[in-house]
Amino acid sequence: FAAAALPYGLSYTEYARKGFFELFFLTGVNIAVILTTIRLTKNIDTKWGRITKWLCMYLCSVTIVLLVSSFYRMWLYNAEDGLTRLRFLVFGFLIFEAIGLFITFFYILKPKFNIIAVYLSIAMIYYLLLNIVPMDYFIAKSQVDRYFNGKTTGIPYTMTLSSDAAPQIIELLYSDTPTGVDDETRSQATEYFSKMKRYPKPCWQANNLSINTAQNIYITQTTRIFR
Repeated sequence: FAAAALPYGLSYTEYARKGFFELFFLTGVNIAVILTTIRLTKNIDTKWGRITKWLCMYLCSVTIVLLVSSFYRMWLYNAEDGLTRLRFLVFGFLIFEAIGLFITFFYILKPKFNIIAVYLSIAMIYYLLLNIVPMDYFIAKSQVDRYFNGKTTGIPYTMTLSSDAAPQIIELLYSDTPTGVDDETRSQATEYFSKMKRYPKPCWQANNLSINTAQNIYITQTTRIFR
């Protein structure tokens, strides 16, 4: 946990990636050890069996500390550079992993259910949620908020996002903030919406609600400004 400065002269990118891949590897090793040990000792109700269970709980607790450390590293990384799709997915994976670890902790206490089936169920829920969460909207919000706080490095990336980002990118065209928006950024936002306008009107099978919303936002805001 870097309290004030990053250790060993690392950048935020190196610090976050180093922590994440270490966590990913060690979590896999720890969970494999825990599940194997519990499977071999769950029917042993002796002093050594109880000691083994406590050691597994300790190992699971240490893994949770690693998880918190990795989340903290990614939080610092995000505060410095803003969200991207990869960082968003990493945050989602860390949340998914936290749920899995707490279920593993419960499994150590009560090894009476199929933990692999539970892991697979959580993974399926995680995958399905990723398909319905408007990821680009939250990424654009992060980068636009950073822009209005004086950090402009993520704006070019934001303009590559899908139409889900339109409700946030429109703020770069018609913002009432005291600092305003520079001409280059405004031009990039205009080009973003120009691409949306050039989409042909699709047949009903290929209709895209997100693109329709982006086009309507641009038309509505333009009409309001020039009315």
